[in-house]
Amino acid sequence: MDKWSEFVTTNPDKVGSNSDAVFAQFMYYLAFRTKIPADVGLLYKDRKTYLFRNLIYLRPGDLLFYGKNSSKPDKLAFYLQNNYVVFPDANGSLQFQPYKTLEEKFSLTAAKIDRDE
Repeated sequence: MDKWSEFVTTNPDKVGSNSDAVFAQFMYYLAFRTKIPADVGLLYKDRKTYLFRNLIYLRPGDLLFYGKNSSKPDKLAFYLQNNYVVFPDANGSLQFQPYKTLEEKFSLTAAKIDRDE
């Protein structure tokens, strides 16, 4: 996550309404050398994405898709630990919140991403 701010500074055209998906793509590539789509809708339906509803199975690095409609989420966040998530705002600044805050406002779907071997 430390490299995200540098990425935002050097690639401002890639940050904006799709910053959370770009953040996920950036983090998965750095951490696991795994390529994933930089679009929430495409990632939600991607073959590498394993969706699950029961949040007790969340592990650090899992994703939380969220939005007003559970079948068509428009945002995502990374699950960290201790029930916290991280996601970038439209400016690219990282926001840390308890996932319960998102759960109160949105419909959540958790996901594990298959990593490239």
